[in-house]
Amino acid sequence: MNHTTTRFLSFAAFLFLCVATTARADVKAQILDLSNNQKIAADIRWMPVDKQYVVTVRGQGGQISERTCSADDIRILQVQTPQNWEQILKTLKSNPTSAIPALKKIANDYKMLMWDTRAGKLIGEIYLKQGQAEKALAEMAPIMQANPTAGWNSPMAPVLWKAMIDSKKTRQLGRLLEQ
Repeated sequence: MNHTTTRFLSFAAFLFLCVATTARADVKAQILDLSNNQKIAADIRWMPVDKQYVVTVRGQGGQISERTCSADDIRILQVQTPQNWEQILKTLKSNPTSAIPALKKIANDYKMLMWDTRAGKLIGEIYLKQGQAEKALAEMAPIMQANPTAGWNSPMAPVLWKAMIDSKKTRQLGRLLEQ
């Protein structure tokens, strides 16, 4: 097989992986409920408009209970790794640009659940390597909007700072770091 065919097949397999995982993922997590100091296994997602988490617990006998709680009410101890994370990392090595759609999906599905900032970091790095600092900033903006602390307290922060410096947004960077 020649190099072009191999790259095409890699891209096609990765595209299939992205399409196959388009349904909203249930994000599984271990959570410490600070209101009663109880550790629970649950599905969790962030609701940006309400600035709250929706926590769904599946009990014995198939009972499902769902509640909302603020970020101050819970501490997320562990969030399940996105299902296709290892494949995305492999794709980053051979064809970084083709990994962007899957990384954007993770950033959206795992909003405020640590994997959003990890995906944002990788997206930012891809665009910075291509000399597209403005595009890197645009792609990291939704993550920053949901979680302003990601600008100084996340794996994405140094990449965001570099994109701001490269796009001559040093005044904006200064304001971010003053917070």
